[in-house]
Amino acid sequence: MPLPLPASALRITRVVTWLDQQGHADRSVISVKGQVNSRTRTAALPWADLTDQPLEAELSAALGRPVIVENDANLAAWQAWHPLNLTPDDPLVFLNSEFGLGLGLMLGGQLYHCATGELSYAADPAKRRRHDLALHRLLGHLRGVDPETDIITVAALAAGGHTPVKRALRAYTTDLANHLTSAVTILNPAALVLQDLPPASERLRREVTRALTELGLPTRAVISPLGLLGGLDSAARYGVAWLERAHLSAASDFPAPR
Repeated sequence: MPLPLPASALRITRVVTWLDQQGHADRSVISVKGQVNSRTRTAALPWADLTDQPLEAELSAALGRPVIVENDANLAAWQAWHPLNLTPDDPLVFLNSEFGLGLGLMLGGQLYHCATGELSYAADPAKRRRHDLALHRLLGHLRGVDPETDIITVAALAAGGHTPVKRALRAYTTDLANHLTSAVTILNPAALVLQDLPPASERLRREVTRALTELGLPTRAVISPLGLLGGLDSAARYGVAWLERAHLSAASDFPAPR
């Protein structure tokens, strides 16, 4: 009797089936919420019960074409960097905060993978535990309203005048602004781009701008024009850039797109 597949294997099978149904492609790019190790190209996706999973290799073998798996905040940072007319000397930080919290970084005009898309690594990679506690505290402000809620729902309830929810949103925004300011102090980016999550993002932008101004830091805090699904759109554009570089170089191994 065959053993049932674990949940993680079933999820991978569903991804392969869905990608195969989309028709022919020269390359696929998948935007994920979680860590992607730039050296081993393995993925750690807690929500999918995947730990150090060679997802790129498995999907590439199953589909018979190259598959790139990348953190969604990193992809959003890559796309946001271009329309701001920044130079390679201008770092950019992108905050994804719809579900959990993640930072995407552009340094030297390219994706900086060592942050692995986690807010907890950005300020000090050597002190992950302390920053994980800060992350849990941040999300605790929202989950005090509802264990299953997210920032968009909390912001909408706060806008409706619910006093306890307004307090929770204020605490979340203040703590997150402080954490972002710490990261900005170390990374010194030209721009801090916040995911567009109305009405929460404008409140956060004002709080961060105030903190940066008080510290005399030149970083611009702006709201992303990419919208809620920025990571998905960014994945498509990233894939197109990969193909363009492949055709131009006519080589099997070429650098990642700028």
